[in-house]
Amino acid sequence: MAVGPAYPGAQKAPYGFLIMAIIVHVFDVLVRYGTTPVTIGTNPGSPWIWLLFFFLYGLVWIDASMLEAFKEMGKGKLLAMGLIAYLWGPLWTIIPAYLPAIKYVAALFMLIAPFWLLVAFYATQSFPRLSLIYSIIWFGLITFALFPNIQDYAQEKGYAIPNSLNPGMVIKYGWEKITTAGINFYQFVFVKAPARIGEEVERSLAAAKGDYYTGEVDRGAKKRLGVYIENFRTSERVFYTSNPVVAYATMKAETLERELPIYIACDTDKGIPASTIRPKNTFTVLTTDQFDIDCIWNPGALEKGGHNLRLRAEFEFSTRAYQKAYMMDRDRLREYRRQNKDPLENIPDKSPVAVFTSGPMRIGMGLGQQPIAIGNAGEALPSLGITLDNVWEGKVIDITGVFFIIPKGIAITQMEGVEIVQSSCDALPEEERNACDNTLVNVYSLTTKELSQQAYKNLTTKTFRIPLEITDPQKVLGNAPMSVQNFKVSVQYKYLIERTVPATLKEAPETA
Repeated sequence: MAVGPAYPGAQKAPYGFLIMAIIVHVFDVLVRYGTTPVTIGTNPGSPWIWLLFFFLYGLVWIDASMLEAFKEMGKGKLLAMGLIAYLWGPLWTIIPAYLPAIKYVAALFMLIAPFWLLVAFYATQSFPRLSLIYSIIWFGLITFALFPNIQDYAQEKGYAIPNSLNPGMVIKYGWEKITTAGINFYQFVFVKAPARIGEEVERSLAAAKGDYYTGEVDRGAKKRLGVYIENFRTSERVFYTSNPVVAYATMKAETLERELPIYIACDTDKGIPASTIRPKNTFTVLTTDQFDIDCIWNPGALEKGGHNLRLRAEFEFSTRAYQKAYMMDRDRLREYRRQNKDPLENIPDKSPVAVFTSGPMRIGMGLGQQPIAIGNAGEALPSLGITLDNVWEGKVIDITGVFFIIPKGIAITQMEGVEIVQSSCDALPEEERNACDNTLVNVYSLTTKELSQQAYKNLTTKTFRIPLEITDPQKVLGNAPMSVQNFKVSVQYKYLIERTVPATLKEAPETA
């Protein structure tokens, strides 16, 4: 009685398939996500190259689907494997950007681990000897890739190099690194990647709606925006009346998109202006810059005795903020609460806080408990609370503009004691107009008469309670059970920062 094969594909190992898979993979390494520049008459990043490799990997997949070794896997799994093989190289070129700890292993996967080869060696039993040899080679390559780090590790532990570098140390260190890489990989796949994808999807949806504003605010919140005067000091400990008095500082400035004009003044606490300001007394910064500023009082400008030298910088600035809000149909929200369910159960950021660009002013915003119930047109919503705070040591000289940008379908009703008018995106500062769409938002602004009041001069803190009303529930919610909307604020103002340093003048000593 004949005995059948112990496993599928035992009679025929698909060596031709392996050779084909390796050739396509090597060609892919050189061309599509390559380690060496290869010119074949087309831009390697073009769609035609990706289409070419889709065809080539399709041929490999067809060959795999015809082999006995893969038939038990089913067509669904085979199709998934074909797609993974097609994206295998690009995947391992992207991952090290997020997980530098596995960059060596990722490079090895990209270069010498065709996906189909791994499947053939470890998911089938067609190549028992080759699988063992391949595993040994892999261990050697990983050890080689980690070798400089192993030397550092040995040196850190007090071993002499290379005399005490033994296989046990290599295995121990390699295992630590592989374990760390595995943990990082798990964090990336199941924690970081979904969160990042969620952020990108939300950002893409916002961009599709014309909402570029929030991205600019997010970017501005992470930067050190504004004007900073650092280390204002005198050139000498004691000055003599026959010599000039010099004080100097470094000024750094950073802004988002708009030009940032800066006006410099140097004087004393007695109001005596500097004779010269170097290199100049006005600057315009577009993104970021740094300047060294000298304040010079000529001989005779200051009397002997003590003086406080001042360096002042006045600049026009803007602070932007947005508050994310979850909006839900009122009846649906009531049903959730009736069933004692959390309507935001699957949302990580259940209590979003306002995000504002860095700088002299902080903008706080709040809408109360979320999600916010959306009922019928004409019904009131919770008031939008907005607080402007001067958080630097300088002064808000003047506020030149305050704009409230509200999602379409919601309106600001009459505010008690505050003059506010409905405007349009055209009223916004030039750098913010492209991030505004009149079909998606309502724009309101404080009037010039309102901003001329003394309450807005030398402002320390100012709070607004803005009454909101539903005008069109359909525009707020669309066809979704819940929508995410952003309430935005933009404030333009003039700001003054000042630094002071003491200086002592003595009578010039007489010369013989």
